[in-house]
Amino acid sequence: MKKKIIGIAVFLFAALFMFTFANPASETEEKMDNNITTNDKKNVEENKNTEIKTEEKVENQTVNNNLRRVNVSNKVNTINNVKKEENSNVLEPFAPVVIDLDTVKKNAIKELENYLDKENYRENEQKEIDKIIDDAKEKIDNATTIEEINKIKEDTKQELDNVKTNEELTKAEELEKAKEEAKKELENYLDKENYRENEQKEIDKIIEEAKEKIDNATTIEEINKIKEDTKQELDKVKTDKELTQEELEKAKEEAKNELENYLDKENYRENEQKEIDKIIDDAKEKIDNATTIEEINKIKEDTKQELDNVKTNEELTKAEELEKAKEEAKNELENYLDKENYRENEQKEIDKIIDDAKEKIDNATTIEEINKIKEDTKQELDKVKTDKELTQEELEKAKTEAIANLKKYRDDNLSGNYFDEGTKVLAEATTKINSATTKENVTKLYNDYLKQLKELKEMQDYQKSSKFNITFGQYETNGACVKKIAGVCVKHEKVMKPNASISKKNNTKVALIFPQIHNVTIKYDGKVVEMPLYSNIKHTDISNVKYITLEYMILGDKIFCGSYVETYEIKFDVNGNRYVQLISSVKK
Repeated sequence: MKKKIIGIAVFLFAALFMFTFANPASETEEKMDNNITTNDKKNVEENKNTEIKTEEKVENQTVNNNLRRVNVSNKVNTINNVKKEENSNVLEPFAPVVIDLDTVKKNAIKELENYLDKENYRENEQKEIDKIIDDAKEKIDNATTIEEINKIKEDTKQELDNVKTNEELTKAEELEKAKEEAKKELENYLDKENYRENEQKEIDKIIEEAKEKIDNATTIEEINKIKEDTKQELDKVKTDKELTQEELEKAKEEAKNELENYLDKENYRENEQKEIDKIIDDAKEKIDNATTIEEINKIKEDTKQELDNVKTNEELTKAEELEKAKEEAKNELENYLDKENYRENEQKEIDKIIDDAKEKIDNATTIEEINKIKEDTKQELDKVKTDKELTQEELEKAKTEAIANLKKYRDDNLSGNYFDEGTKVLAEATTKINSATTKENVTKLYNDYLKQLKELKEMQDYQKSSKFNITFGQYETNGACVKKIAGVCVKHEKVMKPNASISKKNNTKVALIFPQIHNVTIKYDGKVVEMPLYSNIKHTDISNVKYITLEYMILGDKIFCGSYVETYEIKFDVNGNRYVQLISSVKK
C-alpha cells in the first residue's frame, strides 16, 4: 500500500513539472489580448507579470524540491543500508528529476516576446523594443543557469518598461506644449517697462521660480495651478507709478512733520514765533500741491533756510555784542601798523589786506570768528616788509649776486695755477663783500675784484706767447760732512736741491749759430748760467732764484728774424710747488 502511495506522488509531481513549463497562453487569450484597449494595457501587463512570477516561483520551487529529493534519496539509501532490517517501514526515495535548460530558455524568450503589445507603440519605439528583445535573446542563449536566465529576463522587462507607448508620448508632448505655453504666458503677463529696476528683478525671480516648478510638473492641471498662483504673486508687485504715489504721500507727511519739529519755538521771541508759524503754514500748502518728491525736498530745504534766518532770543541778544566786536576789530587793524615805515607799494598792499579783513569781519557770525579773522590778518600784515627790511634784502641779494658773478668769471675763464690765483682773489672778495653795509659798497668791491680776475685772465692768455717750457725738479748734492777721519771728510750728508729744466716749445724755431753751440742765453736773476743749454743747468741750485731770463733768436725761412728776451717770474702754487709766469717778452 505504501508503495502505491509513493507511485501516485511521483506521478503528481511529474505532471506538475510538465504543466509548469507548458505554454501558459492559449489562442483565446491571444485574441483577447488583441481586443484589449491601450488604456487597459498596463493592467493586463501587470496581471501577466503576476502570472509569470507565479510560474517562476513554481518552477524554482520544483527545482528546489527535486534537489531536496536527491538529497533525501541519498540519505535514505544510507539509512536503508544500515538499518534495513530494523525499520521495514522507511519510504523509498523519489527518483531525481532532470531539468531541461533549453526549455527554460525557450519559455523565457517567448515570455519576453509576448511581454508587450507593439501595436501600442510608435515605429521608432517598436524598433527599440525589437532590439532590446534581440539583445536579450542572445544573452539568454549564452546563459548557463536558470538564475542567469531569470536575471536577464527581469532586466529586459525593466528596460522594456522604460519604452514609452504612443499614448504616453502623446501625453508627454501635450504636457511639454502646455509647459511652454504657460512659461510664455507668464513672460508676457506684465510689461516690465512699468516697473523699477528692483521690481523688475523681483518679477524675473518669480517667473524663473515658476518656470522651474512648471518644468517639474507632471500634469496639465498642476501647470495651470502654478500659472495662476504665479499671476497672483506677480499682481502683488507694485508698478513704478504705484510706488511713486506711495512715496509721494509718504514724503509729504514726513516733510510736514520734519518742518513742524525743525525748531523749538520756546527759544524765540513772540514776533519771531509768529514769523515761524507763517513760514511753516505756507510751506505745508506748497507741499500739499507738490507733484514730485524732488519738489517736496526743494520746498523743505528752502523752508529750512528761511527758518534758519529767524533769530532766536539768544541770537538777538548776541547781535549787539557781535556788532560792537566787529567795530572794535576793524579799528584795531587800522591802527596796527605805522604805514610811514613802508614804501608806497607795501602801503597799498596793507590797505588791501585790511579792506579784505573788514569785509570778512562784516560777514562773521560769532565773536570767535571775528577774533580769528583779526589774528589771521595781523599775521598777514606782519609779512609785509618795511622799507628797512627791503633795503637789507636788496643788500643781501646784491652781495649774493656779486659773489656768484665773480665765481662764474673764475670758473669760465681761469685754469691751472691761474684758477688757484683766482680762488685766492675770490676768497678775499667774498670776505670784503659780505662785510659791506651798502649796495654801493658792494658794487665797488665787485668791480675791483673783477678787475683782478680779468688781469689774471690776461696774464694767463699772455703765457701762450712763451716760446719755452720751464719745469722744476730736484737733484742730489753733497751737504755738510757727517763723518771725518784724521780730519778728512769721508762721508757727506746727501741734500736735494731744486733745479730747472728748460726746453723750447714744438712750434718754436730757435736758431743755432753752429751745430754744436746753442744760441740761447739763460740768466738766473740776471746772472748767466753755464752754457750750452741742457748741459749743466739741471744741476744748478735755484733755491733763491726769483727770475729766469732767456735771450734767443727766432729762425725764419732763410734768415734770422730777430733776437728776443723773455723774462719769467718763479712763483709757488697752493701746494708750495714752483711754476713760472711770463712777465715780459721783448725784441732787441
